[in-house]
Amino acid sequence: MLQQVDLKGMDKAVVLAALYNASVPQGFRLAHYNPKPMTVEEARELLKKETWFDCINGRDMMVDFSGDTLSTRIYNCDHGPGAAEKVINEAIQSQDVNNSEIQKMHREALRQSSKFL
Repeated sequence: MLQQVDLKGMDKAVVLAALYNASVPQGFRLAHYNPKPMTVEEARELLKKETWFDCINGRDMMVDFSGDTLSTRIYNCDHGPGAAEKVINEAIQSQDVNNSEIQKMHREALRQSSKFL
């Protein structure tokens, strides 16, 4: 099933920062994990340099911001069914890329990923 989010009219920096803040490292990437949340301004600077993000500070991303749609399939494989869509909706509705629900998703996912170490 193709999972995509229409980015038209959305601030891609908001979407990137929210997805980053909810994401966690997988496996060996835990060694590069930075727990500091990303701000919209930091995301905006990253998007000036590139649009494809495999991993940022040890956090699995696998997202491409080059077009008007964002495939969420791989992000969701790493973070759970519908995770990207939930994170994006949270950030857009609350106007906060690191609100309490996004923080909760991050903590839960981090707890789950650390079980396998």
